[in-house]
Amino acid sequence: MRRNRFAKIERRPCVVVASGPSLTADDVNYCRGRAAVIVVNDNYKLAPWADVLYAADGDWWDLHEGARAFDGLRVTQDAGAARRWRLHFVESIDRPGFSLERGVIHRGDNSGFQALNLAILASCSPIVLLGFDMKMSGSRRHWFGDHPGALNKSSPYSIFASAFNEAAQRHPEFEIYNATRETALECFPRVALRDAI
Repeated sequence: MRRNRFAKIERRPCVVVASGPSLTADDVNYCRGRAAVIVVNDNYKLAPWADVLYAADGDWWDLHEGARAFDGLRVTQDAGAARRWRLHFVESIDRPGFSLERGVIHRGDNSGFQALNLAILASCSPIVLLGFDMKMSGSRRHWFGDHPGALNKSSPYSIFASAFNEAAQRHPEFEIYNATRETALECFPRVALRDAI
């Protein structure tokens, strides 16, 4: 029988933590023990106790040496990185909306979208978004500054937002809230973090 690596977070409230510039360590710490937590990219540094770390890019995993110190489930859609760093691999395809097929996520042009799709596949409810600013704060794209080198991609936020907007319209059945302090993502109801979990 195939092991379900996401059993620990299934059917639980879940917070998906992206790395927008408005994200605070206090908000991340508030989530501990109150919900399942999926962190995206560098956010594992704020929440080394999180349940899942998701990063799409193989170059990110290489730069962070597989984030081997992270004790939770490490997940990627990059097959090469999955082999190199012994990560859990999930297939990704470029289709609109969220994937409802177990083991397959839709890309949505960004890791935050993909991590949200993981929470949906784990039947998490409600799902709360944190750090999904979808805009810059001054010259900062992330709470930690910029990714180094080739990882510092500057895709327009409008591309990211359109993937979320389309998914929200296609899938109104999912209970998804945005608790990001400062956000341009308006397709999910806004809520204060402390009211959500």
